[in-house]
Amino acid sequence: MYITYRNKRLENICTDESEAKIFLPARIKTAKFFQRLTELTAYPCLNDVPHNPPLKRHKLLGKRKDQWAVSIAGKFRICFSPVGDYITLDDGSIDIRTVDTIKIQFIGDYHDG
Repeated sequence: MYITYRNKRLENICTDESEAKIFLPARIKTAKFFQRLTELTAYPCLNDVPHNPPLKRHKLLGKRKDQWAVSIAGKFRICFSPVGDYITLDDGSIDIRTVDTIKIQFIGDYHDG
């Protein structure tokens, strides 16, 4: 998949190891973070990203209802939304087999707020 970013700050975190080290909590290994990003780009579409560990692709709810997430470690996640040309089904859901571009929206623990 192709990855875009909500803003320049997120792009810098995802593309510059020194920025990632500053941003990520000490318990999150920078190598694991970049491994997750590499894994995301290796899959042709969102449907191919595994829903089981270690990535644990999952659809989010509530204020992040239009987003998906993958795990980095513990409750720390990479949250993203589909962008570009993809198919929306009759029920309004997205055919994730047609999502080949994502936009990273948030990196962190969304569980506490």
